[in-house]
Amino acid sequence: MNFKKNVLIITVFLVAGSAQAELARSNNNNSQPDREIRACSSYRDFKLAPRGSICVTSKGGKFEVVANGIQDVASGLVISIEIESQVNHSEATSYCEQKEQRLPTGWPEYMNGKRGFPNYDSELVALEKRGLREAFSGDMASKYFWSYSIPRNFEDSAYFLDGNLGTVGFLSRGHKSIFSALCMITPVWKRW
Repeated sequence: MNFKKNVLIITVFLVAGSAQAELARSNNNNSQPDREIRACSSYRDFKLAPRGSICVTSKGGKFEVVANGIQDVASGLVISIEIESQVNHSEATSYCEQKEQRLPTGWPEYMNGKRGFPNYDSELVALEKRGLREAFSGDMASKYFWSYSIPRNFEDSAYFLDGNLGTVGFLSRGHKSIFSALCMITPVWKRW
């Protein structure tokens, strides 16, 4: 008889303990309301979604709408939602600096660790690998975006992101008809 009583007491204790643990877990989850995470392609214009909205690109990258920009969740980089069109490299640099922002770093992936570039992806390459153009809802198509980075031995040129293909190339810094400024709100420690 004592054996059955002890088993019953232990069973009640275990069930009560697991219920308390489940309640604690649900209370912790309720302290931060769940945010809807949708595919970036499901938004007509993700940049106009309410602050805190998160979308996932077909490449698996997550982007969140924050004050004045879109943040890449993985890196913390914030890209301004304002795009200035038809600017040469100098005008693009000035445009971003007037807003107390900056152009993103950008060099082709094959240049990582070469010609003075660090051995990791530039901001434009890293962001594009996570689906930057998709998060911008097609606003980048048919445009080229200046980067801060200058190729060695071609100081009159600068690297840029092709908004159609998502590749990085370089061209004379004087071109402006199809070039735009996409500014970074997030500071960087060292520019390349």
